[in-house]
Parts: sequence; C-alpha cells; structure tokens
Amino acid sequence: VLISSFDPASYDGERLTAFVDISEKSPFYDAGIDGVPAVMALEYMAQTMAALVGLKRRRMRLKPRIGFVLGSRSLKVDVDRFRNSERYRVEVKMDFTDGAFASFDARIFSADGSVAAEGRLSAFEPEEEDVEKLKKGTTV
Repeated sequence: VLISSFDPASYDGERLTAFVDISEKSPFYDAGIDGVPAVMALEYMAQTMAALVGLKRRRMRLKPRIGFVLGSRSLKVDVDRFRNSERYRVEVKMDFTDGAFASFDARIFSADGSVAAEGRLSAFEPEEEDVEKLKKGTTV
C-alpha cells in the first residue's frame, strides 16, 4: 500500500481524500531525485479509488473485490517528482458506476495547495466468478 492514510470524514459514498507522506522509506523512493518519481501519481490515484470503493462495499456489508485500472484520460502530472518530507493530498470522486465499470476524477495536491497531478481514470471490478475465469486463463 502506497497511500499513508485517508480522512474518514471526507467519505460520502462518492468521494474520498487520502494522504501520501514521502520519505526515504517510501516505496520507490529515489535518492538521486530526493523523492518518488512523478509516474507514481497514477498509482496514488488508483489506490485512493480502491479505498473509496472498499469503504463503500464495507458500508454495504459486502466483501471487497479485486479491481483493475483500465486507463486514464487526460492524465496531467505537473511535478517532476514527489518530494521527500512532503505530504500530498489525493482526492477522488466517483463520477459513474454501473457496478462493474466506474469512472473517477482524481487530483493530487502539494502541501502548498497547488495541483501536482490530475486526471480521469476508468476501472473495472469483475464479479468473483469472472476473476476465477481470468485466473484459469479463460475469457470473461
């Protein structure tokens, strides 16, 4: 898990705010840039999306399910790295879901409030029986 924590009060069924604290102990930390490569923005967003969906399922007394990021639309990263000793705020909002497919707007904010990254991500959450088919190499 790459997100450090989330704000339970931010959860409203469609939104969630999480935090990523960057340190020398962070996964993917690179001493050469004194931080984490900016490419990790997508994963920070994806893990916050997963936390949002997980909380939603928990509130509905449902088991968590595996999910896949299908892609991103208009992903824009405005930082060259996530800097050491900084805290970043990740905000996601679910715009659409049909139970299997979902679309999310996501933003990552730097400590000064500026947008570090933003984009629209799509995800797929297959039914358990479809996951078993995928594990066996058969089509869904």
